[in-house]
Amino acid sequence: MDTGTSLIYAPREIANKMAKSMNAQFVPQVSLYMIDCDNEVPDLEFIIGGKPITVSGEDLVLQDDSGEYCFFTVSAMNFGEQDLEEVVTLDEQLAGNVVDQVSKLVGTNALPVPSGMDTWLVGDTFLRQIYSVYDYDNKRFGFATLA
Repeated sequence: MDTGTSLIYAPREIANKMAKSMNAQFVPQVSLYMIDCDNEVPDLEFIIGGKPITVSGEDLVLQDDSGEYCFFTVSAMNFGEQDLEEVVTLDEQLAGNVVDQVSKLVGTNALPVPSGMDTWLVGDTFLRQIYSVYDYDNKRFGFATLA
């Protein structure tokens, strides 16, 4: 859980499969998958401690101010390698204001997780679904679902 991260970051293989299922195109300028704004994105369910936490498909889409571009808010962990074999990469240039706007919202995905780890990093997209408590003294955290 990362309160300083906007998106959900998944292992590259999983993020690529999710993106491929929506005919998404990877946009290297913002390190996100662009989807058709008319796509119905399915809900994403996490099971943590035996309890399901669902992020609605609507919450997994980021749309730019013009309404012309939509991005999937689950991105791949980036460890410096580019393994995009299963995903179509968008080669055309996006308008500079779209790249700037989306980059400011999502920041960077160069995360301090060792390569090869099956790790998810969940940011605001996930954290808006729960109430979280961070116990620094005891080095633990907990959460409850919102009612």
